[in-house]
Amino acid sequence: MLALLPILCYFTAASLVPKGTCLAACRVILAFGDVLDMMMNEQHVQPEALKFAVEQALDALAAAGWKTYLKKEIHWLLHFCDHLAKVGFLPKCWCPERKNKQMKHAAEFVTCLRSMQRSVLEQLLAEDFHSLKTPGIFAEDSCLINASPCPAKKLKILQDALGLPDLNRNDVQISSKAKLNSGATSCVGDVVMYSSNDASQAWQVGEIWMLAKLHGFNVALLSEWHVGLYEPEKSCATCKPVANPMFVALDDLMSSVTFTVRKSGDVLILVPFAHRV
Repeated sequence: MLALLPILCYFTAASLVPKGTCLAACRVILAFGDVLDMMMNEQHVQPEALKFAVEQALDALAAAGWKTYLKKEIHWLLHFCDHLAKVGFLPKCWCPERKNKQMKHAAEFVTCLRSMQRSVLEQLLAEDFHSLKTPGIFAEDSCLINASPCPAKKLKILQDALGLPDLNRNDVQISSKAKLNSGATSCVGDVVMYSSNDASQAWQVGEIWMLAKLHGFNVALLSEWHVGLYEPEKSCATCKPVANPMFVALDDLMSSVTFTVRKSGDVLILVPFAHRV
């Protein structure tokens, strides 16, 4: 549902609102979509802004005539800004459904039903303890995840891109996934937003071709795209894919984005709340 919500919000803003269809309900969806987006990217959000967004969402809920659905769980949203101000981050607790898959997998190999609960719990704990040994799992800065030596074919790509034919395999590591400064992860093939060197642009867009560590410096090889029409009211932007490879410091990557390729060849991306301008 977390992955579908930005798409639902875009559909609401782009298709339902212009037609005047159920405007009160549309405002509720969009308001709570902003709240959830802010909670997912709280490093770029001030507590006061989060509190204002929550109050706006609750007002929209009341205006839609849905006060009867106001439960104590929804009331707790008002306390999140206090926790953000006190702790500096909001713990991510979006994974209960994914845990079900792990439990089912562990239970398939249990044959003694007398101690089934204990056996499944022991297996899950063992997997969690093993995952805690992953290098860099508690790193606060951006880093590659499970980096490995660079294959000869990809080393040749880096040598040509950098103009360094003497680049040695011992100086290069690559990975298919990286942790960003925001705490999110990005993978090869993702479309990402990254900090712009142009003062007139808050961000730029590109597709990750490779994630590498060169002489201890983490970089991403991107195909830089041209950003065209930006529609903040729909939280989207239209980009034109261009095969223009360039290196960007991993620290400059902001976030992976949801995108779709149109028939025209242009790409529509959904801009997260924290990066809308």
